[in-house]
Amino acid sequence: MAERIWAIDFARGIAILMMALFHFLFDIDYLGYAEIALYSGFWGLFQKATISLFLLLVGINIAITYSKRKDYFLEHMLKRSAFLFFMAMLITAVTAILFPQNAIYFGIIHMISVSLLVSIPFAGKKMHSLIAGLLLILIPVAIDISGFNMPLLLWAGFSMPMPTFDFVPMVPWLGIVLIGIAVWGWMENAVKKIKMPVQMEFASETVSFLGRNSLAIYLIHQPIIFGTLFLLKSAGM
Repeated sequence: MAERIWAIDFARGIAILMMALFHFLFDIDYLGYAEIALYSGFWGLFQKATISLFLLLVGINIAITYSKRKDYFLEHMLKRSAFLFFMAMLITAVTAILFPQNAIYFGIIHMISVSLLVSIPFAGKKMHSLIAGLLLILIPVAIDISGFNMPLLLWAGFSMPMPTFDFVPMVPWLGIVLIGIAVWGWMENAVKKIKMPVQMEFASETVSFLGRNSLAIYLIHQPIIFGTLFLLKSAGM
């Protein structure tokens, strides 16, 4: 974006910190330092809140991009989606080599890359985005779509997932992205008025920096955290 919006960068930075904390706990559990119920109770809700915040911000960013780049919005989205898909395939390749039993075949980066394409027709359409988003969220509540057992649509949520470290199917999570598009349509003016608190300038700017560099941090934080804990474990610590 030519003009950064502090509140959006800050929120994305919070999401990055939440994700890093969850991955740290995941690594502690995976390496046997402690047993943590990561997918139920408080931490289960924490994980879903983290993914939801990330994807809501993806939808908001789509809406911002549309409002600023209408002339080449489609080209921008195609390029961004292709780049993220390439990064997602690298994640798949690395995890398949290092952790073949739990390779990431459709994690959050895969999901975002596809969401950018699917969301193109909804950009600038608040009500359409809201209705479609709510429907996608409610469908798996009403119907167990994973029971359809359609392996070719596993990525969309229509089959039981294979073992993996990270699985974020299109249904229901695309719904959060679409709701993000709608949210920005109604809250743009209010969000733009939010200013960085002067008394917390250093902390606010630090979190915002994380938000501005969220993809790079996403790609490097887990190798650093896991690698450090693995070395400590190997050293008997």
